Amino acid sequence: MVPCIELKNEAKTIVVGGKLRRTQNKVVNDWDLIGYEIHGNPTEIIGPSGITGRAADGIGYICDESGVTVSFERSGPKPEVQPADGDLIFGKAELIGYKLNAETVPFILISNNGITVTWGGYIRRKGKVLTDGPGLPAYKIMSDAVEIINLSTGKNGMGYICDEAGVTVTIGREISVKYPLEMIKKNPELEKVEVKIKFSGVIGILATFDRIPEIFNVGQSRKNFWMGIAAGLFIMFVIRLVF
Repeated sequence: MVPCIELKNEAKTIVVGGKLRRTQNKVVNDWDLIGYEIHGNPTEIIGPSGITGRAADGIGYICDESGVTVSFERSGPKPEVQPADGDLIFGKAELIGYKLNAETVPFILISNNGITVTWGGYIRRKGKVLTDGPGLPAYKIMSDAVEIINLSTGKNGMGYICDEAGVTVTIGREISVKYPLEMIKKNPELEKVEVKIKFSGVIGILATFDRIPEIFNVGQSRKNFWMGIAAGLFIMFVIRLVF
């Protein structure tokens, strides 16, 4: 099992705290219909601790709703935007009130040039700045809030994706799907990538066998005809066992 972060609703919903089973070329939930083909590089994920007290930490994957794993990478240099000094000035009384009453929002931190993704927990918000107070990390809000779902606690809320440069960011929807370089060297044809969403897991495998489009084209050949009958009988047998 490896930790994972799932991007849903065009990356407007981020799901943390989950784990999936790693197979040769995909990560799957054995009781979920959809798995993710591995294309993005592994990512260090520092996840939240659940009711067991065990965090979902380790080398895992960023899983996109399109059915593939992806990698985070910056386009261009790190931004140099920092919160204005006025945004971080606190009087003594204001600081006490801020720590007691300020709005808190969930956040996720992207660091190490996108190689590490950390569930940051909750951080206070002061105007256009996220910070817990003087001398502590601060992030200028430069993006819209996203929904963050924590599977380890079942809680969700509107929060932000923060970058180590000190700003909040938006996860873009241009997904670069690439095979690892060593695989391309062995087989140059892998550079021509065709992305398909495959059904995985126990239910998905029983329902599809990765061959449903071929099987249902029974007019293609006599072989497909008999395969279609066999698959139909087997699926009906499984359904009767379950229900």
